[in-house]
Amino acid sequence: MSISARIRVSFFLAGSLACTATHKPAGTPAPAGSTTASAMRGGSEAVSARVEVELDIFSGMPNPTWVLSSDEADRFLKQLAAAPRTSARELSGNLGYRGFIVHVTQGADTKLVRVQHGVVQISEGDTTVYARDENRDLERWLLQTGKPHLDNELFQIAERGFH
Repeated sequence: MSISARIRVSFFLAGSLACTATHKPAGTPAPAGSTTASAMRGGSEAVSARVEVELDIFSGMPNPTWVLSSDEADRFLKQLAAAPRTSARELSGNLGYRGFIVHVTQGADTKLVRVQHGVVQISEGDTTVYARDENRDLERWLLQTGKPHLDNELFQIAERGFH
């Protein structure tokens, strides 16, 4: 099941914040030569995973996105699998920085992962599970993967979301 539309409740930051990452609608095929992660599925069948990260921060303009390298994607998937499961939690709809929306495409499977303020929401089809991001380590790591792709001022605004 692919996710074709999302509702974004965001906030427009005045000024000229730039992002060097390109914005593409979720589910856009990876360009030729882009990197993907090898992940194991069904025991021995290797399936490539494409992991696109979206910094959830804007309203009225596209959020910045970037695709993780193969090594980064592998690390993300391992951290996601290791995150301790928890009961359902409500995610914030506050204005400004709201964490990350991560699109994981692995073969025909698509997961939508939201990482926000210590909560990880993992949706696949009609199933949603929750995990804890203890000390917000996964969230901080995702922000660091975006540093080469984000304007310095935008990076600093997102970084302040941890305080």
